[in-house]
Amino acid sequence: MEDKHAWMKISQDIALKNEKGEVLILRHAKSGKWLLAGGRLNKDEGWLEGLKREVKEEIGTDDFKITGIIRVADWTLGDDPHYGVFFTGSISSDTEIVLSPEHIEYTWVKSKEDIDGFVFWHPDLKKMVLGLFPD
Repeated sequence: MEDKHAWMKISQDIALKNEKGEVLILRHAKSGKWLLAGGRLNKDEGWLEGLKREVKEEIGTDDFKITGIIRVADWTLGDDPHYGVFFTGSISSDTEIVLSPEHIEYTWVKSKEDIDGFVFWHPDLKKMVLGLFPD
């Protein structure tokens, strides 16, 4: 019997919010666009283990809490199908952020108005971040 199951790259990203209500975003070195911390799962890696590993690689800490899920999505980049889960989380504003070479800067978005000048990797990411702030 032919295997017809989908084979996709799986990624997990997290919108980390500190106790001041600010959301952490990272600027990717290659594209220059903004995104959330996270990345792809490795083979034989559980979702929580993979998310903590990716966040630690990208910002230097895995000391955060997962508080929910913003969205589950699928998309295609080139010929590669992807499946992604976008989480919300909390992190202390005192946490030292140490970026990987994959990123060139980070910032804390303070409000909906504060986000206007940022170009995100995908417009849906900007919408997800905007949705984290009260109206």
